[in-house]
Amino acid sequence: MNILIYQWGSVNDNALKYEAEIWSRQYSNIEGPIRFYFFAKKMTNYDMDPEFAMAFLEEVHKKKIDAVLGFNYFPMISSICEVAGIKYISWIYDAPHKTLYSKTVFNSCNYIFIFDRQFYQVVCDMGVKNVFYQPLAVSPDYFDKQIMAPTQECPEQMEVEKIQSSITFIGMLYRDHHDYYERLTGMEEVIKSDIDKILERQIFHYKENIVQEELTNALAVQIYNQAKLHLEDPRYLNDSYEFAADLIRKKATAVEREATLAGLSNRFPVVIYTDVKTEELPQIVNYGYADYDNKMPHIFKKSAINLNITLRSIQSGISLRVLDILACEGFLLTNWQPEIEEYFINGKELVTYDTFEDLVEKAEYYLKHPQERRLIAKAGKKKVIELFSYHNALDAILIKSEIK
Repeated sequence: MNILIYQWGSVNDNALKYEAEIWSRQYSNIEGPIRFYFFAKKMTNYDMDPEFAMAFLEEVHKKKIDAVLGFNYFPMISSICEVAGIKYISWIYDAPHKTLYSKTVFNSCNYIFIFDRQFYQVVCDMGVKNVFYQPLAVSPDYFDKQIMAPTQECPEQMEVEKIQSSITFIGMLYRDHHDYYERLTGMEEVIKSDIDKILERQIFHYKENIVQEELTNALAVQIYNQAKLHLEDPRYLNDSYEFAADLIRKKATAVEREATLAGLSNRFPVVIYTDVKTEELPQIVNYGYADYDNKMPHIFKKSAINLNITLRSIQSGISLRVLDILACEGFLLTNWQPEIEEYFINGKELVTYDTFEDLVEKAEYYLKHPQERRLIAKAGKKKVIELFSYHNALDAILIKSEIK
């Protein structure tokens, strides 16, 4: 059995390659050969790129590929696999993920694995077959090797000293041109007011899905039309409710992240790693972008507190950032999520908060208790090794894809 892993530049491409090669050797020794091959070429268009398609097909035929595996879903790869008569296994780690609205999701070759149980249900409700719930995986061993082999991307000594006593956040602030919320300013005042009320009630409330509870179909259609969320390509389906809901969820995340960082920095030392300027947050130290493979593991390992603020479009699932921090044996303080509560023991393997006041209280406590932080970080790493290893995930994915 030959499996081609498509590497498009995902942050965890290297970790997956590292683990897949180990898994292949171990599995082949037990039952028979499953060989992984790797194809790394970016496509110019997710639906139609003749040059990419020819190179991809050539690799499929040359290596006698039986299945393609990769992170996220690419309609063109599904189309190629459908014609070639091989399986396409896509493992989704982004939410929302608009390419899953491509009509190619109904191809018989597809086996789609989604890390967020709520989004998994949305795709099931679309009538898509061979779609499965599958949490993400992480490679503590890969990160350990990165930490033990310092590169030029490692933090400077002064930077290390700073993060050892700080709350550290790595992530986006979502101040980009895709802020479709700004398009709603032209709506009638009373309608815009209804939207803002939902947004305001959702912010800093993690145990209630206010958007889902209070966004009506009629209001969703108005948001969908005003913000021009329609996918014009006839090869795609449209979902006015989910598209409108994600607009509000993204805006809620942007407001939450800025307000959280501003509020914390008034009380504690805060360091962030992001690709935008933050002059309006003068008390925060911004070290810029942190490379995923080289610098990020060091930051997670050495920071006093690693803060995670989940993108609201991830409604129930455990984001990759949570697993990354724990795999590096970093102490994690994260917003509450349904699936985090399902898999982890709060206060033993990580620490969750469900309001801003709760976050402040716990941040203050754990900054003063380094020994407790270390014990929790060790237990968190142990849990991800037990439950979120690539070995177990690949086993589950290949079994459900009818390969093992």
